[in-house]
Amino acid sequence: MKKIFLLLILVFLLPFAEAGNMNVKLLSIDPSPVTPGNFFSVTFEATNTEDIALNNTAFELHIPANFDLETDKSIDFDRIGPDEKLTLSWLVKVDTTAKAGFEKIELTIDEDNQESSLFFP
Repeated sequence: MKKIFLLLILVFLLPFAEAGNMNVKLLSIDPSPVTPGNFFSVTFEATNTEDIALNNTAFELHIPANFDLETDKSIDFDRIGPDEKLTLSWLVKVDTTAKAGFEKIELTIDEDNQESSLFFP
């Protein structure tokens, strides 16, 4: 029987975070808990909290060594309108040798060459 790999029960630990002009909320980790050798998706909602549009914004997911990103590391936007909400999703595979426990992931937001990082959990 595979060990259950507990990952980021973020809904209870840190559901919201702010970085620069963006409010970021973790929407889901699916499935949860995740198990070694399987895939899971991480989905965030990001909202522009400014009254003006943001230009040249990139969201980049950084994961621990025992995970592999199956999608692009970065999601880029040329323009994000005032109060606009975005849904950001990444597909991740857990290494078959991963041990049970919690791992932190980092979401970096680059707003027009000004970088901020958020850590979950």
